[in-house]
Amino acid sequence: MVSYKSIKYKSYKQEDYDKEIKEIENDEYKHIRCTCGSLGHFHRHGAYLRFLTSEKENNKNNSGEKEENNTDDTNETNLIKITRIRCESCNKTHALLPTVIIPYRILSNPIITKLIDSYRNAFDSVAAIARIVGISPEEARKLISFYEKHHKERLESFLADFNVAEYLDQEFISGYFEENHMMFMQRVSPVNQIIYP
Repeated sequence: MVSYKSIKYKSYKQEDYDKEIKEIENDEYKHIRCTCGSLGHFHRHGAYLRFLTSEKENNKNNSGEKEENNTDDTNETNLIKITRIRCESCNKTHALLPTVIIPYRILSNPIITKLIDSYRNAFDSVAAIARIVGISPEEARKLISFYEKHHKERLESFLADFNVAEYLDQEFISGYFEENHMMFMQRVSPVNQIIYP
């Protein structure tokens, strides 16, 4: 997998992905390095479909007030066609994923980090936090349990050495990846995952 910096984090759709991929393809993959060490020797290899649930761009009701307690109106799920590339040197394939997408997760990076940040800094119940983030309490409990088991210690260690103002900062995303060899809250760490500057 090759992760690259997302231009947009809310209401991420296919047209956003296509625009970002077009820029990478126009650059002819020159700045992408394969895990084998080869630089820029790629060609388009195929695609696959995946769902992504991201925050809606504008969560406001008819009176113009922000809605935070209506899970039906907070997020939207879109089908995104992900491009795959193949290294011409070693034949490894890589999916091109924006940093808004956490590999193997349907929820976007901002939704998950907002949930974990709320959990770390609030005394609300899991149900209240889930309502704010716009997911079910069951899903929130699963994510919090996963965080406690697999990422809490990593995050605490990382934040002790790295002063970050906001989780969605590109420095946090790439720094956490560099230190832990996976994205924050990623389930599986594939051998061929790299991050594109």
